[in-house]
Order: sequence, then structure tokens, then C-alpha cells
Amino acid sequence: MTLYDPHLGGIFTCAGQFDQSGATARAQIRIRLIERPTFVTQMEPVKEVLEGTQVDFNCQAKGIPPPMVRWIFQNQALSNTGDGRISVEKGALVIENVQPSDAGIYSCEASIKERNEVAFTNVSLNVKFTPRIQLPMAESSATQIGNPTQYNFTILANPSPSVTVSWKGKVFEGDDIKVVEEDQGTYMVSLQFMPTSQKDISELLITAINELGTTTKTVTLKEDIPDKGLGTGSILAIILAILLLLVLLVVDVSCYYRRQCGFLM
Repeated sequence: MTLYDPHLGGIFTCAGQFDQSGATARAQIRIRLIERPTFVTQMEPVKEVLEGTQVDFNCQAKGIPPPMVRWIFQNQALSNTGDGRISVEKGALVIENVQPSDAGIYSCEASIKERNEVAFTNVSLNVKFTPRIQLPMAESSATQIGNPTQYNFTILANPSPSVTVSWKGKVFEGDDIKVVEEDQGTYMVSLQFMPTSQKDISELLITAINELGTTTKTVTLKEDIPDKGLGTGSILAIILAILLLLVLLVVDVSCYYRRQCGFLM
């Protein structure tokens, strides 16, 4: 028996009659059909929103029995958050006040446990935001006069930013600033410069711009004076002081044994 309509499941009776006696034998079987889960809503493969806005995803699936639908992000099933920023209900996912950390791939899973039937569909969330400048330490940097100084910092932005650095009237841009690493909206930036006088120990002004806005940060330069150690004059003075102390000690010992008195004893 072949059933082409998944709604035709139920109790089926098979009856057979014997030719000689005319007796009838009956048997019943319950057939429960399971239809693989399929998605009835088509979602955009990529959704792009601005930081701070709200995004809605609607994932509806059908099957027999009705499948269980859940949302997965970064290998974790999503559920309602205490602050209400994320809510999940009947296949609908709502994220309020979207942040850059919310960007990534979201998977909608529809499953029927009776047959271990599982179907997936994915949507990618792209969050656009104004550049952020992250400095490696405090907003200051040590540098030495006459030595090249390399300064590294990080820019977070989407879309990608243009970056400039101003120093004592000079603007570093383009090839003067190297993006040494780039990964999903994170840009590691490197700049090299060399102070030649005390006047160069001033400030760096970092500016990052994209279509959503401009961000600036100031880095104060501080002179790093190398430890030169003891000079030749200091070493000679220490040696002379030690020799003088030895001479006084010898004289004092001699005086003590002769006269039972001394300067140090």
C-alpha cells in the first residue's frame, strides 16, 4: 500500500474470507505518517542593519507531526533574555538594540524527534556601525628622540574605515599607515615615525572615518630616557672613595696597635 497524501494516516483494516467455510479474518494496523520538515517562509540570506536598531527574523516550518523550531547562534540555542533584548517565540527571532557583537550567521533549525528529521536554513546578520579606536594601553606612548618608533592600534568599523594620523603638522595616510591584519570589521593598524628633537614629543591625533561617522582619539607622546648607567667620572669617584677608606682603615689599625687608639677603633 502506498499513501501519497500525508493526511491519510490512521487505522487500516485488512479482511480476508475463506472460500470453503465463508469465515472472515480481520486485522488492523495503525499507520502514522511523518512528513519531513520543510520551511514555508523564505528569508533573505543576508540582512544588514544599523547599530542600535531592531532586527526581526521569521522562520516557519511545516511537517507531520509539526516540527519544533529553534534559533542557533555561535553553536548555542537562543532563548529570551532577562533584559528583553532578545526574544524567541514560535519561530520568530527579535533582537533589539543590535550591537556589532550580534553580527554573524544565525541558523533556524526545524526538527521532528520521532524520525530524527532535521532541516536547517541560515541567515547572515551584518551590523553597520561608526568606527571605534582601541589603543594598546593608556592614551600615551613612550618614545626616544633619534630612534624610530612603531605605534600599533586597532580600529573596529563596518563599513571599512579610512584612517589618518596627524603629528606636528604632518598627516600620515595611505601607504604611510599599514593595516597589518584585518578580520571581520577589526583592523590592526601600524604607524612608524621618528622624533628628532624635544619639540617632536607632542601628540598623535588618530582619525577613523566611514559612511556612518567620524571618531578621533589623541595619544600623548612621552620621552623615554634610556638608562645610561654610571659614567666614567662616577666610577673613578667610587674607586677613589674605596681606596681612601682602605687607607684610613690601615692607618687606624696601625695606630690602635701602637697607642691603643684610633679614628675608627
